[in-house]
Amino acid sequence: MRPENCIPSFPELSSGQSALPSWKAWLAIGFGKLMRPVKTSCADHMGSSWARIITWNGEKYETTSDWYEADMSVIDPLVKAGADKYAKEKGLTPRDCSKE
Repeated sequence: MRPENCIPSFPELSSGQSALPSWKAWLAIGFGKLMRPVKTSCADHMGSSWARIITWNGEKYETTSDWYEADMSVIDPLVKAGADKYAKEKGLTPRDCSKE
């Protein structure tokens, strides 16, 4: 069962950033070895585009790659197309982050 304070409220989900646990919480369970700190904004709901591979060796997780950076010139258009399609299907008006 999840603690009550881990369930995001509607305003937190709407903002896209407050719903994420703090980076310190992720570090406490070892995510600092897998990905770089995540900081999101209205315009960037994904955060860091860097990650690396961690492999279970039967006893513990080990870092088994260097850092990889996603090609955002490929990913961004796909994310935008999916978001635009969803907004149109649901009759939603996307937020204008330039006004925030």
